[in-house]
Amino acid sequence: MNIKRYIAKDMMEATRRIREELGPDAVILHNKPIRKKGLRRLFSPPMVEVVVAYEPQRREPVVVRLPDEARRAPEKPAQQAESGREQKIRELNGKISDMQAMIKRPPEAPATPAPAIAPARPVAALQAEPGDADVDALAGKLSGMDLIEDMALSVSRKAKRAAKARGMGIDEAVRQVLADLLGKPEPIRVRRFERTVAILFGPTGVGKTTSLIKLAAHYTLEEKLRVGLINTDTYRLAAHEQLKAYADIIGTPLSAVYAPEEIVQALNEHEDKDIVFIDTAGKKPGDLQHQSDIEKLVRLSGASEVYLVIAAPTSSRACGEIIKNYNCLRDYKLLVTKTDETDSTATILNAKWLSGRPLSYVATGQNVPDDIQIADIDEILRRTFREESACLSRLAN
Repeated sequence: MNIKRYIAKDMMEATRRIREELGPDAVILHNKPIRKKGLRRLFSPPMVEVVVAYEPQRREPVVVRLPDEARRAPEKPAQQAESGREQKIRELNGKISDMQAMIKRPPEAPATPAPAIAPARPVAALQAEPGDADVDALAGKLSGMDLIEDMALSVSRKAKRAAKARGMGIDEAVRQVLADLLGKPEPIRVRRFERTVAILFGPTGVGKTTSLIKLAAHYTLEEKLRVGLINTDTYRLAAHEQLKAYADIIGTPLSAVYAPEEIVQALNEHEDKDIVFIDTAGKKPGDLQHQSDIEKLVRLSGASEVYLVIAAPTSSRACGEIIKNYNCLRDYKLLVTKTDETDSTATILNAKWLSGRPLSYVATGQNVPDDIQIADIDEILRRTFREESACLSRLAN
């Protein structure tokens, strides 16, 4: 890996020169504004200095280390016959482990609470309609599961009305109200005679790149579609290198984009593909420049499949912050990751309530491509009611 320094009048010119001289695989490590030395700096506009990493020669094939047992074991005919799909999946899962060690970061909590999101209040502070003690008690149970207060109260009232009107038990009524809230999941819709463009966005550390690779591997290895990848998170060297390694393994081309305005040209490089996935950088909620870049990427790419990625262990307050800070986007779906790291379904329900957007996928682990599925509403409800029972047991003790 070599390092090169560029000085240009602006970022656009620097990006153009980098692409012309080093190609689309060069990775921007750092940029900063500078001024000329001497008196001339007083009368000259600032310049920009950009530091770039690049490979001077063609990359060697990706080598994935197998477990010691596999390296020591003599090769058997059955092992020689291992399918290409299984080998690719093994390599992908090895790369997932590498990426976790290199660039895994915990989700960042928002620096400043959004004024529009009210802080969670204790269960005792919930106010129901006068004399409606049953609704108050039920809302308290739901709020104790870290559900947004307004949702807990609304679900409780709807459930009580439904139970009375239909002659059903209150638990059955709550289940029906939550099922209506969750709605029908909407996975990627691949068009027969039109390229599909899918973009994933969300805060830092929620698993956007891993989810993208799972989906890309599924559509490449299982659906046998022509898939392309575009990376806009080019400021993190490790992230770009890992994504390129994944692309090499599953045999999909990867383009790099350094500014939202370049997305059209990058998509032109994948005009023969059935589906193109766009990976984006993660930022803390409240980063206005990041929000503007995401909105511009969605608009210029013409993406028909837009996914907000959020991690299941996210608190109700942080969930509210995330939804609020991406309200610049009106049409997107929810992809919930790390559901294997918590027994709670609160984030799924909270995100659905706050955004009003459809669920799409849930990610249940790190295995590629198996640990991502279309959201199973029945399973979400089963987990929710197991959590409710556990919550009641804790209260009883």
